[in-house]
Amino acid sequence: MSTKTVLIVTNGSQDKSNEDSRFNGIAYDSIDCECQDYLQKLSNLTASYYDEAYLFWVTPTSEILEKLLPVLKPKGKLLLEHQIPDRESGQAVCLDLQISGFVDAMAAKDPTTGDRFIVCEKPAWETGESATINIPASTSNTWKMDTGDLAEDDLVDENELLDDGLVITPGAGCGSDAKGPGKRRACKNCSCGLADLEAAGKADEAPAIKSNCGSCYKGDAFRCASCPFLGQPAFEPGTNRVMLSAGGDDI
Repeated sequence: MSTKTVLIVTNGSQDKSNEDSRFNGIAYDSIDCECQDYLQKLSNLTASYYDEAYLFWVTPTSEILEKLLPVLKPKGKLLLEHQIPDRESGQAVCLDLQISGFVDAMAAKDPTTGDRFIVCEKPAWETGESATINIPASTSNTWKMDTGDLAEDDLVDENELLDDGLVITPGAGCGSDAKGPGKRRACKNCSCGLADLEAAGKADEAPAIKSNCGSCYKGDAFRCASCPFLGQPAFEPGTNRVMLSAGGDDI
């Protein structure tokens, strides 16, 4: 008689004659899932005792799989038969087996009978086992950072990159400073009258631009639709010069 230890979990209402003949000469333990206390019987089995386990006509629920894994020996086999109707079901059961801790799950079809089955096994280690990891010792070639690598002298002062009081003078055009460089020329969509004066040859007689609302210097958000300063940056009141301050917290 074989010394192989076998566990059979089956549905007692099914004909097991074919399965019984398969295990002639082999002593096996059997649990009938039609019994109300079958889960308790599975829990009472000896851990890491069985070489093989078989599920016949039994739906492989997570509760059954979680109790079968501990009772198998490392690399012990689990075979499921008579409960795999199609290929998709086999793939789904294989995924459940992997989630439950089994490895190498494979769904196949018997070419003789046409019955589908799944075979898998328990990993080659027990739950809770540990292994030593050999970490190589550090060598003298390991790169190290010296505290002097981040000396303050090596860092750039960002305040030195900005010039406080920087003045930006807008280019010549509508609203430009008459004393600035270049000749005043009308913008493409001139609305201050300079384009008309240029057409009449009287550009030098263009009057100084005055703000009717008093908010032109604040920027486009405060300017009206016909403001001659549209598109220009904000500037100091009474001038057309843009002042940038590098001392604010919002820079």
